[in-house]
Amino acid sequence: DAVLASKRKESKEAFLTFVSDRFLLGIPISVKDVFEMKNSDSTNGILACCNSKFESDGAVVQVIRRSGGIPFCKTSVPQLLMMCENWNNIIGDTLNPYDLTRSCGGSSGGEGAIVGGGGSCIGVGGDIGGSLRIPAHFNGIIAYKPSTKRTLLNGKVWCFNDDGKARYTSKFGILPSVGPMARCMDDIVLFMRAFWTPKAFELDMYSAPIPFRDEMYLRSFKPTLTVGYFINDGWFTAAQCVQRAINECVNGLRTRYKYNIVPIEFDKGPEILRIYLRYMFASDSNMSSYIHALRGESLHPQFQMAKFYMDIPDVLKRWLVHPLLRCFGEHRKAFFLEQAAMNGGLTSKQLQQMLYEIMKFRYEFWSFIERQCDEKIDVILSPVCCYPALPLGFSKDFATSLTSTWLQNILDCCAGSIGPVTFVKSDECHYDEKYIPMKERDLAAKKLNEYMLNAKGLPVNVQVFGRPFDDEIVLRVMKELEDWVNST
Repeated sequence: DAVLASKRKESKEAFLTFVSDRFLLGIPISVKDVFEMKNSDSTNGILACCNSKFESDGAVVQVIRRSGGIPFCKTSVPQLLMMCENWNNIIGDTLNPYDLTRSCGGSSGGEGAIVGGGGSCIGVGGDIGGSLRIPAHFNGIIAYKPSTKRTLLNGKVWCFNDDGKARYTSKFGILPSVGPMARCMDDIVLFMRAFWTPKAFELDMYSAPIPFRDEMYLRSFKPTLTVGYFINDGWFTAAQCVQRAINECVNGLRTRYKYNIVPIEFDKGPEILRIYLRYMFASDSNMSSYIHALRGESLHPQFQMAKFYMDIPDVLKRWLVHPLLRCFGEHRKAFFLEQAAMNGGLTSKQLQQMLYEIMKFRYEFWSFIERQCDEKIDVILSPVCCYPALPLGFSKDFATSLTSTWLQNILDCCAGSIGPVTFVKSDECHYDEKYIPMKERDLAAKKLNEYMLNAKGLPVNVQVFGRPFDDEIVLRVMKELEDWVNST
């Protein structure tokens, strides 16, 4: 206030110059507990990184401050960030504001909960597998994952090295992205305007210096878009409420905006799972790096189950465990464990092949999309998650169901989670096995049916994604969906 008063007193021109590029001026902003912020820890959800404050701000927090924002708190994350719910040994569970017995999602779950609960106007988090989009879906808010080449890769802390303060990612095949969470699209766009400015580009020379392009965001750029959509990916059939949400949004875009709508038959879920797991755990088949980073801290139950399996000799896995799982109808679990068994200790040649497969998948996916119709498909609608927020502790059974958000990280493209577009209805509080393929009728499906029993009133989002660098078009469609939902 004092600075603004001083600028006003100086001259009108001085005041206008000062505020012209400070898009976040005076806005309180919460920050995920992975970003460097002066006089605060960045724990990654582990005890070993507590009480180790940073002496300066990292790039992300610097952009917020330079844009006039006020970083006012750090929010919780799951242990080592690698879960779709928010639990750690520092504070325990972070709860969902819609239902305190349910998860707020992860790994940006603390941001999802505080923004969804009305405690923060805008939050900033990261996403390498749905960590922004899933909490937005669970907590009924909006999140945006920018194209990774238009985001900041520094200023975030990774706790896998000896001092717990690695500032740079080593995962270049599937990159993390930094983005906002908010309760309205105007705040999401405001945040992106702040991040796509010369002030931000100065802090990361590897970020593409592309400012916010109003000409692409405005409807006049291309009045009629072509929108593709799919509801299932051949791995985990979406719950009825999620299917309805997609269909209603598609109809809304068709009737209100006269967009061309193209249904897409997409069944690459198993391939998404295989590629994502093989790459993310390429160097670590027995979780040794995780255990090293914890420095004696106990593993989360989800990790304990994974560690137990990884310690089983390969010969027993191949000839006993996998066949038994299939005999008991656990085809998805057997497939997942087969992929996990192939991880760890890859040679440089095997890693090179893995990176080749990622690039091959990317180009083949967009070629597949281009063949769907004569017109170029501008954006695609799909589920954020196949179900609404589930009870605390769900991740140990459902961590492999997240192919709907892993896809966009493999593609290295822009994606947003917009909502709530609807809420679970009383007649949707089930997950009936008779409506899903035989190979999916396993323990996870039975548990989901149980978890859906008290799901009435939970929020449901949809996902909008597009090609790399088409961020403004994706943001435009998200804004149009918000306007359509508010009008109905």
